[in-house]
Amino acid sequence: MVVTLSEDLTEDILERLPTKSLMRFKSVKQSWNTLFKSNTFIKRHSQRQRQRASIERVMIFDTCSQESITRLTLLSSNAPVLFELPVEQYPFGQYSSDLIYPMGHCNGIFCLWYNDGNPGFVLWNPATREAKHVPPSPFSNSLNISYYFGFGSNPNTFNCFKLIHVFCMFPNDDTKAKPMFFTELYNTSADSWTVIRDVDPCFFTLPRNLLPFRSSAFVNGIDYSLFFDYTFILCFDFCSNRFWKLDTPTLNGKILEAEDSIAYIVQHTVSEDQGQIGYEIWILEQENTWTKIRDIHPLDSDVEIYALWRDCTECLAGTEYQPLMSYNSDGQTLQQFEYIVPQYREFYNYKYVESIAFLSP
Repeated sequence: MVVTLSEDLTEDILERLPTKSLMRFKSVKQSWNTLFKSNTFIKRHSQRQRQRASIERVMIFDTCSQESITRLTLLSSNAPVLFELPVEQYPFGQYSSDLIYPMGHCNGIFCLWYNDGNPGFVLWNPATREAKHVPPSPFSNSLNISYYFGFGSNPNTFNCFKLIHVFCMFPNDDTKAKPMFFTELYNTSADSWTVIRDVDPCFFTLPRNLLPFRSSAFVNGIDYSLFFDYTFILCFDFCSNRFWKLDTPTLNGKILEAEDSIAYIVQHTVSEDQGQIGYEIWILEQENTWTKIRDIHPLDSDVEIYALWRDCTECLAGTEYQPLMSYNSDGQTLQQFEYIVPQYREFYNYKYVESIAFLSP
């Protein structure tokens, strides 16, 4: 006797499968291939992956590699052993000695900047191994000064991604003159750039001899970027395509992703005699208010926090030339990982949950 499952039950089963299985099954039936590309299915599958992700995973981009190529490593919170992605799984292979730099992460998709003689952007899904090159902008060029980049999507859209770029130029190339700022937006659905007009220039301040932003995070459709003097966070809403400024709770902090919000962490001294420090953890609540939820201490004075786990009760931290460690809120070591923090701590890390999101129709 042949048992036929209902359409709803079939979809419910498929939503629970890992991305690797779905990629094999998309060729079984044309209707399944169409289903896997629908926004509703991608959203439900992503939600299932997050619910079952009791194990935290972090994707590490090491731009200090001795081989002069960015090394990609996947770290799991429950295991010291690392999984280094083979070069053939990179978005465009080991074609030269150039490095790639992550510019942001959203719903399992990374936005990477590369330079193979003609610098540009590529979007990459490690789970499906799909890569999509972003066409060059018709509005900006290499003579312009890039001021801000943001990568994300509408919080209810899982099959369309956006890249926001703010650049400036000086009238008659006079660097003493007041710069003019321009904003452009790339959309994967249209695969093209458009200019966003009526953006208030008061949002943009060009520091001299400094990079404008220190750290950033994308959460719930909004990109948050901390300004270099710690006084405010520049926010961009990918749903309404608008900017606004958010005050920081205090100075000298750093932005990190924290579950469904962002965290602002601030280092402070616990004991000068014993060389111990701590980190205050502030969470952005509704109505854009900050709440201090805990203080992780004591830690050695040279330890830096790179990620927060499990409702900010644990952290991933380390210091250069030493293994990455996970700590609880009392500063106790939970796990030591094989990854050695590079010189100057120059690596990028993103909390990662795999997605079946497609980058092309």
